[in-house]
Amino acid sequence: MIEPELINRIVYAKYLYWQGNENLNKNTLLSDGIALLNFQDAVEIFLRAIAELIHASIKEQASFDVIINEIDNSEYISKDYKIPFRSSLNQLNKARVNFKHFGLLPQNKDVQKFSRDLELLFRELIPKFFKLSFDSISLINLVRHGRINNYLKASENELLLNNYEDSIIASAKAFKLLFGHRRNLDFKIGHFCNIGSQESIKALNKIKEILAEHELEIDILKYGFDYSEYSLFKSITPTIHLSAINTFISVHRSLNNECTLENAQFCLRFVIDSALRLQSLPKISNGYSRAKTAYQVINDSDIIVYPSSQDVEIIRKAQKDEVLYGHPFYSQKDDYCAIVQDDECAYILKKDIIQLEN
Repeated sequence: MIEPELINRIVYAKYLYWQGNENLNKNTLLSDGIALLNFQDAVEIFLRAIAELIHASIKEQASFDVIINEIDNSEYISKDYKIPFRSSLNQLNKARVNFKHFGLLPQNKDVQKFSRDLELLFRELIPKFFKLSFDSISLINLVRHGRINNYLKASENELLLNNYEDSIIASAKAFKLLFGHRRNLDFKIGHFCNIGSQESIKALNKIKEILAEHELEIDILKYGFDYSEYSLFKSITPTIHLSAINTFISVHRSLNNECTLENAQFCLRFVIDSALRLQSLPKISNGYSRAKTAYQVINDSDIIVYPSSQDVEIIRKAQKDEVLYGHPFYSQKDDYCAIVQDDECAYILKKDIIQLEN
């Protein structure tokens, strides 16, 4: 079995390759050079992962060419597993040295060719060495939140099908979920609003309205996001509304001519980055840790966002014998029991679970 750490490195390599393509499409003064650095880092991470997989001895400061030689000369692989596009890889490395050490910008047509060659290299070698397809490798797999993960995968799938508008909408939904469940500022300052004179109450209510209107922008700054990237994301994506039960109630599709490949790629990458950044931060207590009631799943069963007569959104499938915890603030809805899923309320059929003794 291949070590998960090696698979993660392949994920990072593809992500850097993808980021390189994004930079390549920016058409700024240094975009070709920055894309070149992304491509070099991507292929080096990838080749070092292969070297570790086949137990090739690679020194930490080994040159690019040495890494390829060690892989090609390894006794663990046949000639069918030799590294292809060697000439292109050497040209990539030389162009990277010229740009990084001597400030010589590469030609756009050359970097475009490196991009095409790297994709072909990844598509050929990932299945051979890691028994995975290039398209199945995604940083999305590192996002732990179930619904956000689902919408990011939907965005990625629509992108592969050239459905750029649907991809952008799915990314926007994932981003809405990312911040939509965070504690509202109304809770944070509301207890001050009934203290003092009528004038002070009005003033505090006005402050509360202003802060609530810009709550997301405040969070963006608070958590250290690139505000210029957020502004671009906001200008591209439609307005998404969540209901009180955390279901999507409206999408204002005023996307006009924003539905391009470059914008769809940017939106997906931005939300993945945002999700992983928030995921790495200390958790904010929401009181759900008070959940005491435990249930055991007796039949494989769908965990859903909310029971309704139509458009039921499935988060994931609970496996038999899995242990789930009841939601501390909600209990039952029709034939469903409220549980905690990703620190939020979700539902599962009561007939598919049994309550465990405390």
